[in-house]
Amino acid sequence: TPQLFKEELMAGSGDITVWINSPGGDCVAAAQIYNMLMDYPHNVKVKIDGIAASAASVIAMAGTKVLVSPVSMIMIHNPMTVAMGDTAEMQKAIEMLASVKDSIINAYEIKTGLSRAKLSHLMDAETWMDAHKAVELGFADGILGRADLPEDVEPPAVTMLYSKAAVSNSLMKCSLSGNTWAGSTWEGTSKYTKQTKEQNADGSYVTITADFRKYSCVEDSISDHSAYLLGAKNGSRLRYDGLNGCTDYKKAVQIIKDGGYATSLTYVEKLCSIIERWNLVQYDVKEEVAWYRVRKTWDDSKSQKGAFKILENAKKCADANPGYKVFDASGKAVYAPAASAADVPFLVKVSITDLNIRTGPGTDHARTGKFTGIGVFTIVEVKSGKGSTAGWGRLKSGAGWVSLAYCQRL
Repeated sequence: TPQLFKEELMAGSGDITVWINSPGGDCVAAAQIYNMLMDYPHNVKVKIDGIAASAASVIAMAGTKVLVSPVSMIMIHNPMTVAMGDTAEMQKAIEMLASVKDSIINAYEIKTGLSRAKLSHLMDAETWMDAHKAVELGFADGILGRADLPEDVEPPAVTMLYSKAAVSNSLMKCSLSGNTWAGSTWEGTSKYTKQTKEQNADGSYVTITADFRKYSCVEDSISDHSAYLLGAKNGSRLRYDGLNGCTDYKKAVQIIKDGGYATSLTYVEKLCSIIERWNLVQYDVKEEVAWYRVRKTWDDSKSQKGAFKILENAKKCADANPGYKVFDASGKAVYAPAASAADVPFLVKVSITDLNIRTGPGTDHARTGKFTGIGVFTIVEVKSGKGSTAGWGRLKSGAGWVSLAYCQRL
């Protein structure tokens, strides 16, 4: 607590060293500790040997000199709270958070000299900095153990700064020449342009500007990268042949490197070091889990309604969505409910104004010249037919048949 910290701080005299390894906590308590250190009459050396995240990063800014371990991180983000009440109370909470953010920026601004706008953007993105990036941006003054390193050791050519957006949109180019794979979660259009560095065989670096895939969430990014690593082909051959089922992480990383995933000459060593430092093998799946996905077709990943460990649950989902099937992990359809087996009557919602009504179930039947319009309608019969993988539904009104591919079942 701030009181215990104060008692220990005042118990001695002279220069002090504060070691920090904390995920953060209460911002008010952090402000008290920050102020105590700022008011301390002697030098305060801050050493971050693990993580200084959230409120802990504010405390670190009070150091006369801030040093970060080569394997440590600093994380800054917007303050958070829990509030309840009416709109007036919610507005008060919003104003309070804005004031707290301003006060936190004060500490960062004093230490780094960065503009308040820049700092605000970094906080908005929930930014993670490695040691070199922290020094580069001014959040730290140096790196722990630097004096003990050989003189010929140079800092890395590329420092690391992470945000939620950066993790979600980790570098997967929009166009990957010579690569094809099924099951991609990328919808094919969203992208962002970024400069990045690639390493040549002689160790030199080149900066490139390219379009990269933009994902709506981290889960989609992980899913697409996984599908790529397991299914990408160069011609008829798997680019990362041998990766699927590989349980030796060192061998798996080498397969990824040999397949051309990364240009860094030290990619294998760096990735293995991260795996070992954080004991990431503890999260390995001990037994294979079979996932069943409910989609219109295996290649149409955007139509996916869900992924299920239990086949019966996947079947229920397919039954509730006409035109959908259940696929196993290999892309094989293991269940396809008959369209005629759909429970009728049922309600559907139409959200477009120009859904054609036809005289029969299929595009080979004539249009009636009328549209459903936006609304909720009752389907009394379902049949398969040309032009709609989801089947065709007969309207209770007797007006005709509509494609269920453009309807949402209620």
